[in-house]
Amino acid sequence: MKTYLYLLILVLGLSSCAIQVYSDYDKGAVFTNYKTFAWINRPDSIDDIYYNNQLVDGNIKRYVSQELIQRGYKPDTMNPDILLEYNAVIRHGVQNLTTPVYANPYPYYGYAPFGYPYYGYGYYANPVVVGYNTQQVPYTEGTLVIEVIDRKTNQLVWKGWSVGTLNNEEDLEQQLPKDIRKIFTKYPVKSVEQ
Repeated sequence: MKTYLYLLILVLGLSSCAIQVYSDYDKGAVFTNYKTFAWINRPDSIDDIYYNNQLVDGNIKRYVSQELIQRGYKPDTMNPDILLEYNAVIRHGVQNLTTPVYANPYPYYGYAPFGYPYYGYGYYANPVVVGYNTQQVPYTEGTLVIEVIDRKTNQLVWKGWSVGTLNNEEDLEQQLPKDIRKIFTKYPVKSVEQ
């Protein structure tokens, strides 16, 4: 019973893990000079067959484009100031969960409230660790990297990425707009709506 309880706690803990968001940018770039953007078309942006589909690709591009439009940028495929690309990396792994197994072989004899005698495996006895239970729990970790490239210099000027645990494709679809919004909180140009 304890084994299943620990497993349930781990699964709930993994499913509620908050994503970690990071970014870096070229300190010499003047982001207010950029007004337009376009996407670089790459067929291999997602490295996992399960998540590599046109819907996920389209949603990532749409959510990132919305974030840039909120910051005053306009899409322009003919003469963009910045070029965008993304990479999504999906990694499958196994986490080992080790929990102690307790036993209390010594009975406890004492008095309950009001002087009534009590005999049994007591509440106040010290637990003894008799071993450890190790379980392997599979997980899927996803990383989304968004890159902004200055078209004139062909240099990377901003990179934002998030790392988090994925449970299934439906979770990815629900989490994607939140993750991209969180990544863009680190973008040097703030949203007009803020």
